Amino acid sequence: MATLFNKKIQQRCFLQSHHSFGRLKNSVNTFVDDSFVSKVHAFIEWNDRYWLLRDVSSNGTWLNGNKLGRDQVAQLNVGDVINFASNENNAFELLDTKPPCDCLIPVEHNSEVIELEYFHLLPSQESHEVLLRYNNQTCSWWQEIFDDNLSESVTTMELSNRDYIIIDGLKWQLQINRPLTETQIVKPSVTSLNELTLLFQTSLDEESTHLTIQTGDKNIDLLVRSHHYLTLCLARQRVKDIEAGLIIVNRDGFMPSH
Repeated sequence: MATLFNKKIQQRCFLQSHHSFGRLKNSVNTFVDDSFVSKVHAFIEWNDRYWLLRDVSSNGTWLNGNKLGRDQVAQLNVGDVINFASNENNAFELLDTKPPCDCLIPVEHNSEVIELEYFHLLPSQESHEVLLRYNNQTCSWWQEIFDDNLSESVTTMELSNRDYIIIDGLKWQLQINRPLTETQIVKPSVTSLNELTLLFQTSLDEESTHLTIQTGDKNIDLLVRSHHYLTLCLARQRVKDIEAGLIIVNRDGFMPSH
């Protein structure tokens, strides 16, 4: 899977599908301990084809010695070097550009990452001590631990992203990298101005104006606001223009009269 190498601490960093870097330790995927680094400094994200780097910082992000513009996106390749806040001590080299996958990350040992299949026996196919299986109905990973005879499951538990498990005395962390579904775009329920009714209520001296927008069986209360009076004046003028034949009302809204 995609891997960065932190040259300062000589440690590998395994990229999640949407990976954040910064100084806000409990809110980013990779903590960078430097006062010049922003709380959330940069992102690396998988777009189904490539890994992309984006800077969102105050002091900048460098790719192979070139500074990225804020919010600029750059495609990453093996061998690329990323620096945060131009500090050479914050250099990360990209070692691998494989797509993200669900995996077990070694914790405090130098074992290779275990890329998980839907049904995975650990620590090996021959020693079935632990079974990890993906449940399509719950969209989650489950862990089963077998008895000494490997004949039946002793315990079964659901796992969450970043949970730790122990296998043969070694500690591993589950990293779930399944892509999120596309964000659904909210479709507007109103397609023309004719579907809206603006209800104005004013005091006798018109010092206060209350506005309610009605659409179908829904009421949107915009409360009493001073700027509603300007909207009311514009609405009154629009009515006068319609009565004078200056504006034609059709089913799609208003249009100037010719």
